[in-house]
Amino acid sequence: MSEQLAGYPHTEVRFDKAARLVDDGDRTALQQMVRQSAVTDLLLLSHGWNNDMDDARAMYRQMAGSLRAVQDGEDSALLAGRTIALVGVLWPSKKFADVDLIPGGAASFGSDPAERLERRIDDLSDAFDAQDGSARLAEARGLTSQLEDSPAARRRFVELVRGAVPGDVGEDEDASGIFLEMDPEQLFANLDDPSLDDPTWLPPAAAVGGGAAVLDAGGGAVFDGGASAFDGGGAGEPGAAAGSGAGFGLGGMVRAAERLLNYATYYQMKARAGLVGERGLAPLLHEIATPGVRIHLVGHSFGGRLVSSAAAAATESGAAHVDSLVLLQAAFSQFGFAQNWEPHTDGAFRGLLTDGRLAGPLVITHTRNDKAVSIAYAIASRIANQAGAELGGPTSRFGGMGANGAQRTPEAEQQTLLPISGRYAFARGRAYNLRADAFVADHGDVTGREVAHAILSSVGGA
Repeated sequence: MSEQLAGYPHTEVRFDKAARLVDDGDRTALQQMVRQSAVTDLLLLSHGWNNDMDDARAMYRQMAGSLRAVQDGEDSALLAGRTIALVGVLWPSKKFADVDLIPGGAASFGSDPAERLERRIDDLSDAFDAQDGSARLAEARGLTSQLEDSPAARRRFVELVRGAVPGDVGEDEDASGIFLEMDPEQLFANLDDPSLDDPTWLPPAAAVGGGAAVLDAGGGAVFDGGASAFDGGGAGEPGAAAGSGAGFGLGGMVRAAERLLNYATYYQMKARAGLVGERGLAPLLHEIATPGVRIHLVGHSFGGRLVSSAAAAATESGAAHVDSLVLLQAAFSQFGFAQNWEPHTDGAFRGLLTDGRLAGPLVITHTRNDKAVSIAYAIASRIANQAGAELGGPTSRFGGMGANGAQRTPEAEQQTLLPISGRYAFARGRAYNLRADAFVADHGDVTGREVAHAILSSVGGA
């Protein structure tokens, strides 16, 4: 049954990793809420990476509180006469990395790199979709102590990890296709790069290979911007990248394995989010489509991929409509809505903007404070052996939506996330990149009142 959340009618829909509803009662509760609550606007919220559903529910409670505070205050006139109901979408996801699991993060100092990698593998033991995924990770765990010295161990490690993730959805826009095919030694060589520990704070000259040494807070050199720092030899040739463990005294190959595992996690969750959106949420939108009820989708992190996939699938057939789409620090490619991001290649969700299938605005928060998305796409850049581009930045071939906003998208306007006293003028069929540096401190910081104000403004603009 539906209940109240910060004064809003509220219910949940729960999906398993195969995009099936966990309980058919969720469908019934949602249908009853739409029929019985005089709803004019249905706001569906999707979390990103979480280790358990309690994390997601806590996020929804915080967001509902901010929505209520702003709607009752600054936005009261904007939504006068409208009744909003909230739907929390719950799906099985895993974190890309906690801050203390990012190589180069605080916990990296003074800890054994192989032991840290083993802990990460243990945390991900049930994260992958292959039937033998857990067994593959268990075998990979047994190789951690051999990675520094044994090419055979590195090759087997790559085979095991790649075999645990889906192999039929590799894409050019995030290097996942390259990840699935690259020679294991080349993959390790490309990922043995200290600059991947935190590409968000590198000054532009260093980020694009300007040759200047960059010092970390402790005075230790972490990155030499010369080309050799990326290539380790001739362009495209396998080789040990600069700083193979020398910068922090950590094993270079083990550090590369951490990054490889983080990217595999990203790739798996991206694929699962798309599946749940397309085959789970989209059909449900069709079932609940009701004249006079507007549908608004809000997705955080991989939830941005989920709701974008749902919107694309639901509207392609004309079975349902979507009135607005809000992506909060979305973990997918900055070219998702692009026109000709490569010759004759549009972004996966371009049709939402060009075919009139999105009735209202597309709103995107982004900031380079989002280290998780920035690091994911810096890794993608290195997997593809990009040696002259800003790692994961807007000028790179590989960049994330949550870090840089929608790139090469003619409909996109560059704006900033406003304080709650500010006013947006969102128009239908347009996209808005809201630079959120002032109000979003990191990847998970998306439940504040400024974000709520942008969400409610998108509802009001639909």
